[in-house]
Amino acid sequence: MSSRSTCRPLRLLRLFAAAAFFAIGLTYTVRSLGAEFEFFVAKSVAATHEEAVQHLSRSRTLYPYDHNIRASLAYFYTAFRFAAKTPDAIKAITAELEISPYTADLWVALAAYKLSAGDEAGAEAALKRVQAIRPGTEIVRE
Repeated sequence: MSSRSTCRPLRLLRLFAAAAFFAIGLTYTVRSLGAEFEFFVAKSVAATHEEAVQHLSRSRTLYPYDHNIRASLAYFYTAFRFAAKTPDAIKAITAELEISPYTADLWVALAAYKLSAGDEAGAEAALKRVQAIRPGTEIVRE
């Protein structure tokens, strides 16, 4: 009788561990699929820039673990520089650079937005980061 009573807690522990593992896996999968859906909608279906930004923000919130999804909002602002709102773009790009500080193309985009906002010192600092990340990069000023 004593061997059965010591075995029961182990079975319950294993059952609990399996249920927890299943729940975590299911949550991970649902969040990943939700983020991919929001990402797809932003890239393919969104009619306006604002709508695309909303979907990309939701995608990042749902699944911040994937670099492509996490950085998509920053890259969206990089691609549509002339149509974007400068403060929102600076905020999104800066947030991604805090996580991925060695992404030179985002530093270039940040410099462009800072320059368009009138922050020449901020733009120069961003360009210096580009040169530190990619030595020998030639910066052309127009």
